[in-house]
Amino acid sequence: MTAKRVTFWISTGLMTACFLYMALTYSALPETIVVHFDARGQPDGWSDKSAFFVQYSLIVLGINLLMVGLLPFLIRRVPESMVNLPQKEYWFSAPQRKERIYNRLAVMFHAIGIHTNLIFLVCYQMIIQASFPEVAFQIHVGGFLVLVVVTSLMGTVVFLLFLSPPKEEGTEQ
Repeated sequence: MTAKRVTFWISTGLMTACFLYMALTYSALPETIVVHFDARGQPDGWSDKSAFFVQYSLIVLGINLLMVGLLPFLIRRVPESMVNLPQKEYWFSAPQRKERIYNRLAVMFHAIGIHTNLIFLVCYQMIIQASFPEVAFQIHVGGFLVLVVVTSLMGTVVFLLFLSPPKEEGTEQ
């Protein structure tokens, strides 16, 4: 199975997990739920749970359609002059290289979708624990922020390495 398919299915699975988690916990939530937290993790914003359900669902679905479907599809149709990536001349110099970089970009978009879905799941877990303080699995704001910063930095490094051409011409497949 190719990296493109693996990342596609992981992102799709996490999106499904977002919807399942909400569906399984929706009826137990109070009518008004916490939807925003300050820097110390204290609730400072509330919403009607049905309005939140619609907004959360649309955001999760929209981001996933964008990252897993639309951007990988559109990047192949954008004129080369509008594509900005490291070593562009190398990647667009031969059809097989061009196909390879488009597949790599699709994997990167899927990886962004995976990261975003993990953030959606953590945020929803924080809403659950604000509604039910006795919930067994607790996520603290500091840990969440560290997760976001570290994974974003790692993603940036991987992105730059991932788009670098092979060191030797003979290593390309």
